[in-house]
Amino acid sequence: MKRLLIPILLLFLLVLPCCSAKESTAQPPASVPAVSESSTAEKSSPEPAQPQVTQVVLEQTELTLSQGKGVLLSAKTLPEEARNKKLTYRSDDPTVAHVAQSGKITALAEGTTTITVSAPSGVSAQCKVTVTPREEDPMDALNYKAGEKIWYTYYYAEGLRHGQNGTLVFSANLWQLDLEEKTPEDYNAYLRFTYLPANEGEQEYVFPSIKTTFLKNESGPVDFLIQGKDADTGFCPLSGAAYKIELAITNKNSKRVVLYGTYELDETSSIIENNAFYRPTPLPGVPVKDKGQYYLSYVMSEGGILEGDAKQPLFPKEQGTAVSVKAAPGYRFIRWSDGSTDTTRTDSVISRDKEIRALFIKEDHEDSALAAMYIFTETGEPILSKGYKNATMIIVGAKDPQYNITASLQIKGRGNSSWNADAPQDDYDSKNSYRIKFSDKEHLLGIGDSKNKDWVLNSNKFDLSGLRNYLIWELADRMGTFPYVPDCTWVQLYVNSEYRGMYMVSEHVEVANDRIEIDDTIPSTDKGYFIEADFRGDEEATPYFYVQGYGKSSNNNEREFVIKSNCSAEDVTYISQYIQSCHDAFVEGDREKIEELVDLRSFIDMYIVEELSKDVDVGAASFFMQKAPGGKLYFTAPWDYDFGFGTFDKAKSNEGMISVKGGGCTWFSKLLEQQWFREAVLARMAELDDDFEATMNALSATAEMLEADADKNALFWKMYGVKYHPYVESQVSSELNSYDEHIAFLKNWTTQRWQIMKDYIGSYGSGE
Repeated sequence: MKRLLIPILLLFLLVLPCCSAKESTAQPPASVPAVSESSTAEKSSPEPAQPQVTQVVLEQTELTLSQGKGVLLSAKTLPEEARNKKLTYRSDDPTVAHVAQSGKITALAEGTTTITVSAPSGVSAQCKVTVTPREEDPMDALNYKAGEKIWYTYYYAEGLRHGQNGTLVFSANLWQLDLEEKTPEDYNAYLRFTYLPANEGEQEYVFPSIKTTFLKNESGPVDFLIQGKDADTGFCPLSGAAYKIELAITNKNSKRVVLYGTYELDETSSIIENNAFYRPTPLPGVPVKDKGQYYLSYVMSEGGILEGDAKQPLFPKEQGTAVSVKAAPGYRFIRWSDGSTDTTRTDSVISRDKEIRALFIKEDHEDSALAAMYIFTETGEPILSKGYKNATMIIVGAKDPQYNITASLQIKGRGNSSWNADAPQDDYDSKNSYRIKFSDKEHLLGIGDSKNKDWVLNSNKFDLSGLRNYLIWELADRMGTFPYVPDCTWVQLYVNSEYRGMYMVSEHVEVANDRIEIDDTIPSTDKGYFIEADFRGDEEATPYFYVQGYGKSSNNNEREFVIKSNCSAEDVTYISQYIQSCHDAFVEGDREKIEELVDLRSFIDMYIVEELSKDVDVGAASFFMQKAPGGKLYFTAPWDYDFGFGTFDKAKSNEGMISVKGGGCTWFSKLLEQQWFREAVLARMAELDDDFEATMNALSATAEMLEADADKNALFWKMYGVKYHPYVESQVSSELNSYDEHIAFLKNWTTQRWQIMKDYIGSYGSGE
C-alpha cells in the first residue's frame, strides 16, 4: 500500500505548480464537500485564552551581601493563572555578583550591580545588589591550640559524593574522631573551600566557611552536608574545578577545635555531575555550565602556551572550538595526554567531562647537576597501581650525552610501607617509588656494568637526604666481600610533564648479568640459588620455604624464605634443608660448621652494615643470599635502609643494638653471644676504619653535588621543618630546616654509631 501511495503523491506535486492563481482560489470540486463556518464552529469551540504575565514581584529589591556570601532571590509572577511563567535572571556585572537561573545570587567582588528578573511577556523587575568587603571568617576565630591535626588527609571516601536521599556531601575518613562514645550532635563542623587555579593567570579564590551538620556512615566515612533538600549551606562546588578544603571540628557550643586538617580534590565533576541538588557557586572568570553540559578542558604542562578557549562547556556530541599549542622558548612539545601529536585540534564530549593535557619537556637543565627524566604514560594518567603501564622515557641533561635517550618501557608502582595509591598527586605522600622495564635493554645513565631491562626509581620518601641507601652501598662496595652491590645515581623526575621530585635510580636486585650472577640451569639440586628472607613472602608468586626456629615460625603461616631464581619442587627441598643446616649452625655458634656452609666474611660484613644503620627490617625483609653450585652461602645485595639512621622506631637512637638477646635477626642475635664472633666483628671493623672514613667523605662530596636538586625537591613538597609522615621521627623531619641540617644529622648519627658499635660489642657480657 505504501509503494502505491508514493507515486500518486509525486504526480500530485508535479501537477500542482501548473495550476493558475485563479484555479488555486476556485471553489472545491463537487467531489469535495465545502465546509461551512457554522459546521467548523460546531466541531471545535475555542478555549478561553490564558493571560500573560503582567508583573514580576521580588521579595527584595535591594540586597547588601559581604564578599563570598550567597542568597536565593525569591520572585513570583502575576496574575497567578498566567501562562509561561518561566523567569530568566541576569546580572549587569557578573564579576561583582553572579546570579544563577535558580535565582541564587553569589557576591564575588566589592561593588554594585543590578539583577534583572524577566518574564517571556517582556515585563521585568530589578534588585540592586551591593557587595561589601569580606567579613571575618568564623573559622579564623576558632581556637586551634589544643586541636589534633588530621595526618591522613589523603584518605577521603571519594571526597565529594552523593549522600543519602541524593544529598551532596563531603566525605572523609576520620579515624581520630570519637563517634563511639559521642555522636555527631556533640560536635560542630566547619568547611572552607578554596578554588585552585586551573589556568595560568587565575588566582586562588577563598569562599567563606560554612557551618554544617554531619553523620557517620555504616561503612566508616563521615559525611558533611553541602547541599540537599531544604538545605543550602551557601556553597556548592563547581563541576570540573579543583578545591582545597579546610575542615575543623569543635565540641558543641565551643570554639575549641578537636580535629583539623586540609584536603585537596583534583576534580569534582564525576561526583556532582548528576546530583539533583547541584546549585554551583561561581567565581570570577570561570563559566557555570548548564545541566546536560560537560566541560572540555585543555591544560598546559610547564612550558606550554595555549591559543584558544581552555575551558569549553559543551552539550553531548557538540563540537568545540579549535585550540593550538606551542612551546615556550627552551621547551619542546611532546604530545597530548590522549596520544595525539597534532598541535591544532578540535574536540567534542559525549558523556562526561574531558580534560586533555599538552605535555612538554624542558630542553635546558643547566641549573641542575642531575639529568631530567621524563616519563609519559600511554594514557596520560599517573601511576596508581602495581600493574604495569605502557610508557615512554625521555632523558635530557645527562652529563654524558650518550645517556640522553628516548625509549619505550613499562612502569608500575613498588614499595610496601612507602606505597600510597590514594594520595592526591600534589600531596607528598603520593611521591611513590616505581619499577620500570624497558622494551630493549638500556645502560641507564651508565649505572652498573651493563645493559638491562629492569630498574628501580626510588622516591626516598622517608629520607630527605636521599643518601641513606647510597651510604651503605658505598661502604659495602669498599668492603669487597659481597658478590653484588647495587649501583645508583639521581635524577629529577617528571611524570606526564609534572614534577615528582628528586629520585634515586638504581639497579633492580635480580638474577641477571652483572647483578646476581648464578647458574640456576644446572640439572642438579646443587645448583645456583637466589633467596630473600621476607616476612611479606606470602604476597609473592614464587616458591618459598620455612626455617624452623627462624623469626616467625611456620605455624604463623608466613613465608620466611622466598626463592627468587628458577627451581623445581626437588630444588626447594634441597635448598630449604641447606638453609636449615646453616640456621642450626648459627644457633649453636659452631664456627667450624658455619664456615663449611657459609662465607663468613660476607656474613660479618652484612652484620656490620645492618647494625650500623639499625635496619628495623634486619633479617625479615630485603635480606638477600645467594649460593653457587657446589659452593657456600653468600650474603649479598644490601638493600633498603630508608628507615635506618635515626628515621624510624628502634632506629631513632644510635645507642644499643638491633640484633641482640633474641631481637632483630635470629642469626646475628645468637652469634653476638659468641666471643669468637664478637672478636671477628671488632677485627673487621678495625680493618674497615679507613674505608668508613672514605665513605663518609664520599657522602659529603655527593651531598654537596645534590644540594641544589635536593632543595628543589624539598621546597616543592614543602618538607623542611615539617613532620611529613607519621613513620618518620621528628628529629629527621620537623626539627631539620635545610638540606645541610639533614646531612649534618646523618653524618653525626652515623659517625657516632660506628664507635658505639665497637664499644658495645667490646663490652658485651661484662655487665655494661
